Amino acid sequence: IDASVIHGVDWLLAQQQTDGSWRSIKYSQLEAGPAATALAVATLARVADNEPAASASAAAHRAIRNALPFLLNNLSPAGYLRSPAAASEYPTYATALTLIALEQLPPSDREPYADALQRMQTYLAAAQVSAPLPNKLATANDVGGWGLVGGDPAVFERHRDLLSALGDPVLYIGPLGSAALMKVITN
Repeated sequence: IDASVIHGVDWLLAQQQTDGSWRSIKYSQLEAGPAATALAVATLARVADNEPAASASAAAHRAIRNALPFLLNNLSPAGYLRSPAAASEYPTYATALTLIALEQLPPSDREPYADALQRMQTYLAAAQVSAPLPNKLATANDVGGWGLVGGDPAVFERHRDLLSALGDPVLYIGPLGSAALMKVITN
């Protein structure tokens, strides 16, 4: 398993574009870059400082630093991520993954992005509570699921008030990925 993780991280690092993005050449809805880049950054942030991927830690951190400007320079005034051409490609997905990735960075690395973090949190709250999504494919009533939370219990407690504003009840489900799994099961 360790060798597979290292191989996967190496492959992911090799796929990064010169503009800092990752793009899908097979899945047309991800070819503009924000959603695929956010997923890659969240993945690298999760594994960068953990064994067995620690051997690729410096390269992973460098890739994250190169990707964040691609993502955050394309942050809309409303707080969602879009492509350089202003296309809204899975904006809620890309925005949420970027928040996850930023949360995993040391506080000193997050500090320069404080305004962007606030704007993204505000967008996600509005998208889940009352506003139609920017891509017009779904309304807030269609997507929901923000009351289920997975991840570090200390991070959950630190953001409980924000999460409570998104929906009631707010339920801590377990480790990172647990809430997503529960959402898939309930869908």
